[in-house]
Amino acid sequence: MYTYFVATPDLVKIGKTRNPWTRIAGICAASPVEIEFLGITTEHEEAELPLMFASVAVRGEWFRRTTELERFIKAIARPLPERPALGIRRFNIQRPDGRPWDVDDPATWFWARETAA
Repeated sequence: MYTYFVATPDLVKIGKTRNPWTRIAGICAASPVEIEFLGITTEHEEAELPLMFASVAVRGEWFRRTTELERFIKAIARPLPERPALGIRRFNIQRPDGRPWDVDDPATWFWARETAA
């Protein structure tokens, strides 16, 4: 589980997610203002952080963007790592009558998840 930190010019959101890549993309897509990614951590439980910054709480997971909060985030957060590969590869297979599938037609592709050896 990851705790992530994103910010607008005035606010910081502290949230929890299993998939930070999708979550942050969703926040950015839904926001009417530009969102800045500040970092992620696995060291702190998201539930304990609002108690630490209750004095600057705005609503829910949103807090006023203060120097103290930014300093704390810089001390514990790290950049978002490269998104892991999905482990999906395209395989060409033959039709039951032995003829090959049309490799240029995606409707004839067979997708399979790779497994660890």
